[in-house]
Amino acid sequence: MDAAIKKKKIMLAVSIILTIGFPVGIVMTILCAINKIWVLMALGIVLIVAGFYVAPICWTRIGGYSKTITLLRAIEEQNLYTVAELSTYMSTNEKTTVALIQSAIREGYLNKYLFVDNQRLELITARKQEMHHFSFKCANCGADVYAEAQAPTAQCQYCGKVYSESDKVFRDALKHK
Repeated sequence: MDAAIKKKKIMLAVSIILTIGFPVGIVMTILCAINKIWVLMALGIVLIVAGFYVAPICWTRIGGYSKTITLLRAIEEQNLYTVAELSTYMSTNEKTTVALIQSAIREGYLNKYLFVDNQRLELITARKQEMHHFSFKCANCGADVYAEAQAPTAQCQYCGKVYSESDKVFRDALKHK
């Protein structure tokens, strides 16, 4: 959710700058045309065009970020996981809610969740486990040695060799988990 809030703040800043740039560009263009300062006049024209065409698009995007943040809050803080629950909470129809969820997944805001049958979100527990486990090849027998990320040692279940943080193969596997 923090990433979406950050993007919304950036878009707000850009929107304000472009909105202020529009009238500044008008004044700048007129004054620079009168004084024949062509480079600054061109800059004024750029400010006018950006303020007129791009600023409204930016302001509209802020609304999209607001909806996404509301969705993320509903999921993370209210623990709502079905499209029906989320639609009720957000006062939107189910088609809009599905589109918002799919957009949030594409943007990477819901990377811990799987969207099942376009009806419900499920927490992906395998990803959480991946972060706590790693494996490497045993130097003695070549078997896979599975280890806990927080454990100071690991033991091969086939030949019994014990690896610790002083072993290069253990340290390298831990770095690349």
